Amino acid sequence: MDKMTDIKAKIAEFKKRIVKPVSQLVAEIPHSPGWSVLHRDKVGSWLGRVYLYREDEGLPLDDDNEEMYPLAQINVEQLPYVPEVLQGTKYLTLFFIDDFKFGEGIDPIYNSPTENGHGWLIREYTADDKLVVKDFDKNTADQWWFTSPSLRALPVMESYPDRFDSCCDNIDFSDEEWEIYETETSDGFFLGDLQVGGYALSLQDILYFDPGYEFVIQITEFCGGRLYLAKNGRSGEWQIYYNAD
Repeated sequence: MDKMTDIKAKIAEFKKRIVKPVSQLVAEIPHSPGWSVLHRDKVGSWLGRVYLYREDEGLPLDDDNEEMYPLAQINVEQLPYVPEVLQGTKYLTLFFIDDFKFGEGIDPIYNSPTENGHGWLIREYTADDKLVVKDFDKNTADQWWFTSPSLRALPVMESYPDRFDSCCDNIDFSDEEWEIYETETSDGFFLGDLQVGGYALSLQDILYFDPGYEFVIQITEFCGGRLYLAKNGRSGEWQIYYNAD
């Protein structure tokens, strides 16, 4: 075999070892012809809206006793692929404090993981939780640039890491081999508005989560950057991480 054939075979074997499935969700225009009954009933996945709460829940409060803003609602059962760390989870809902509008207040989570409840809150529900629809007059679209779209899951896709991911440490690739690998794994790759599972696509090379935390969710557009959430499979705790474009 010639050199290029050898390189292609080496990369193909590497890709086979590291590939992960991923769920990509894309925004839909509300009330369009293909709009799902899940969204008409407000039990689907959303950006900028949260409709589902337990009977005793409302909008969470921040440290100043102010209501947080809804950022996302994810119907986990409707995803084509569900990471192991989310097995048993039915819904996830995510909220942020008011100070995060227009990029203000980003510093606490900029390039540093922060714990659930500090400027943001994620709620995780199982089939045992009785949820009801509550339509609070406080949506992220009024506060930020979101248009509060519903989200539609695409068929399961393949996900590959970039060369800076920890799984690529100690991989004996030359610069030429990395360039070919990155071309093969990026050409034609579709990045949705919200991603569950797979590898995080960082804007600044490396994401730092504490040991024991596994990347789970990526929101592609958030305050001029991307937002990443990771979960500890043992403790059930979450961390969040932001980096800018």
